Amino acid sequence: MTEEGKIGSFLHVLTAKEVDVKTKLILNVTGPWGNCVNQTMKPSIPDKVIGLKGAHIVVKLPEEFSECGIMIINRANEPMYLLPWHEMHYIGLNRTPYDGELDEVKATKDETEWLLGEVNYAFPQLNLKRTDILYSYAGIQPVTFDESDPQGTREVVVHDLELDGIPNVLILTGGPIWNYRHIAKKILKEVSKRCVPTLAKQHPSSGSSEVTKLLRNSRSASVEMNISDEILKKIIIEEQPVYLADILLRRTGIGWDIDQGKSAVPEVATVMAELCGWDEQRKEKEMQLFHQHIKEIYQVQKYRGDSVCD
Repeated sequence: MTEEGKIGSFLHVLTAKEVDVKTKLILNVTGPWGNCVNQTMKPSIPDKVIGLKGAHIVVKLPEEFSECGIMIINRANEPMYLLPWHEMHYIGLNRTPYDGELDEVKATKDETEWLLGEVNYAFPQLNLKRTDILYSYAGIQPVTFDESDPQGTREVVVHDLELDGIPNVLILTGGPIWNYRHIAKKILKEVSKRCVPTLAKQHPSSGSSEVTKLLRNSRSASVEMNISDEILKKIIIEEQPVYLADILLRRTGIGWDIDQGKSAVPEVATVMAELCGWDEQRKEKEMQLFHQHIKEIYQVQKYRGDSVCD
């Protein structure tokens, strides 16, 4: 700590080397990792966030459901969504407090069966079975900690940790992702109280980036993404991916297709290796890591018998 600002030691995500950073203000916007980050600065700091686990299953519904999004209220009196995506439907979610390993979140057999049961209860003629599940996945929604409610509150809160003995640190909690504009304005308001800008005020554009426009124009109505090498190269150069999974899951959405992008792995890996300077060994390692990732985390199974992990 200094009078001018904060000095924090952080681990470089690629090299694991410690990096010292000096700043006037720290924003803790690490979602479900928020408490962990706070406690690296002060172990006794109270929890600010609670993680709710949400499991999802992905199925291919009859043609009558094509491009049709549905919301139902399940028997737990909570909303469930059936969202169309390239001839598939994403179905979810449940909301249960989660205190396990954040890097190992996956949908369990019990959770996927519960989701199937709720859909079949609402639409009995569908009669979905485990063999209809293409794959499943789960995520953690970071909501604001509330002592009176084990599921927390969805209120968006920017906490000033000066009250907890850590000045010049703010942590964001709560809020669904589709409220990101509202959340950004709330954070900007708090930051503006503490930092004086050195440049002229600018109004950010609300339009899509060039890469996003290219991706949108390249996607057909079918499952095939039809993303050209030209677009891939533009993404690799401009969007700073590090791993193969960054491109397939976090930049293009190819990894969310029926086969989770497995058929596209060799081509995308070849383009990425060319631009990132990977040798053949690194390229093969990236492909293996991606296949292992989707198998373990996203439960890419055909749901035959007991092949799905509990």
